[in-house]
Amino acid sequence: MLIPLFLSLSNCEKDDICDPGTSTTPRLVIEFYDYANQASTRTVSNLKVVGEGGNPLGIVFNTANDDTKYLTSASKISIPLQNIASSSIADFSKFTFILNATSTTTIATDILQFNYSHNDIYISRACGYKTVFDLKGTALKSYILNNNVNQTSGNWIQKIDVIQPNVSNENETHVKIYF
Repeated sequence: MLIPLFLSLSNCEKDDICDPGTSTTPRLVIEFYDYANQASTRTVSNLKVVGEGGNPLGIVFNTANDDTKYLTSASKISIPLQNIASSSIADFSKFTFILNATSTTTIATDILQFNYSHNDIYISRACGYKTVFDLKGTALKSYILNNNVNQTSGNWIQKIDVIQPNVSNENETHVKIYF
């Protein structure tokens, strides 16, 4: 009778809690720049970003009013990349970027697909895994604009630079978009 009790107590383990400061799967950090003065950041107004297959309301960037789904004003955003293989060739995440989304006359839309490879890294039993991404780790181009691999400018996006292809943290800008 004591042996089963001892065995059941010896199998107990302490509760694992993942430290909130532990690095998790990073989001892609995008910074916006002025196309005419490429050294200068530029604020985007009323930007709505909708992920393909995701929430049709888009990603909420607004810091001023939680009731809206628009970024009121910022020059840098972070968006999540999918970490499940989307095809047998490569992983990708596709987003619709809508500039002036609250306007009735000056809406401009571009579709941007990011191609990458990903690697899952074990953190701990409590935290599980995190995924890191490599925007240059595929046979495809790092990004595709408006579903055309050769297109370099869109309806409002004039230029895209992948400046840090290794998406392993959110402490640096990964992509610059000029408009």
